[in-house]
Parts: sequence; C-alpha cells; structure tokens
Amino acid sequence: MTDRTMKMVDGDSVGQLLDTGRSRLSQTCVMRLERLGLRIDGARAPSYPVALWAQAVTIMAEDLFPLVDATEAQRRLAHLRMAEFERRPSSKLLLFGSKLLGQRRALERFVHGLGRATSYLQLELTALDQNRYEVWINDTTGVPGFFWGMIETGARYKSQRLVTRIKNQHGSACTFEIDLAA
Repeated sequence: MTDRTMKMVDGDSVGQLLDTGRSRLSQTCVMRLERLGLRIDGARAPSYPVALWAQAVTIMAEDLFPLVDATEAQRRLAHLRMAEFERRPSSKLLLFGSKLLGQRRALERFVHGLGRATSYLQLELTALDQNRYEVWINDTTGVPGFFWGMIETGARYKSQRLVTRIKNQHGSACTFEIDLAA
C-alpha cells in the first residue's frame, strides 16, 4: 500500500484519544505509546496511519480496563473518549442541537458525522422498525468495541434507555444493533 492509498486518521482525533488517557494511564502504557511515536503531552502530526491509531486504542483499553475482555475494554474507552469530547466548549452547541432533534435524527446525524470524520470509513444506518436500527461499518480496524462505544454514546444523547450490541462481524466490517426502546 502506498502513502497515497494508506488509510489515515486526523491528528486531532488521535490527540483527543490521548487526552482521554492523560491522567489515567500507567507509566508502562505511556511508554508503550511513546514507542509507537505517540506522546501524551507532545506535538501532534496532522494525521496518523489508522493502524497506529488502532494500536493506541488497544494499548489504552488494555491498560485502563484490564479485568474485562478486549472488546468491552475498547467500548469503555470509547465512553471515556466521548465524555472528554462532551466536556469541550466547542462540543456544547453541537450536543445541545442533537438533544433538540428526535432520537432517530440525532442517531442519523451522529452516524453520518462519524462517517464524514474519516476518509476510509463507510457507514450505513438502517431502520429495522420504529425503535431499532443497524449500523454497518466497513472497517473497524480490529477495534470493534471502540466503534460500538462511540455509536452507543452517540445514540444515548436523548435517552439513557437503550440496548446496543455487536450483531455480527465479517472481517473488518461490523454491524451494530441499537434498540432505543429497551
């Protein structure tokens, strides 16, 4: 794969992930991230290979949630990541606007925003009925739990009552199910 076709993630996204772990990670984890070229308190590159971002997710999730399986640890890390996002002043207006939308529209907006935030992801949101949806992602890069947690948190803007699960995985692709009326 050449540099022109390499899947990349925005440096700000990597920075926000690292900010999530800033005061929570063990020194061993920080050193592992630094060996990858990711400094918790360092300057950020404009973009990073997606595989490097996925390694960071895996390392951080293992460190922060060692007593649960990898997928659940990734899911919990995504919850922390979204909580960090929600605390940012620039996010307040966006989140307020989402709360004014109906739950379906807020979910649609979140899923489409997630797809627009990257150049390599394809997402499809399908309504199964009035309260149940599927989200298909073409490439979870070995961290399906992180995407699960992101989608779950995005769907939860309007309601604390929902059930989400990984419905199936096929290679890097993954389908998540969301039940808003649980």
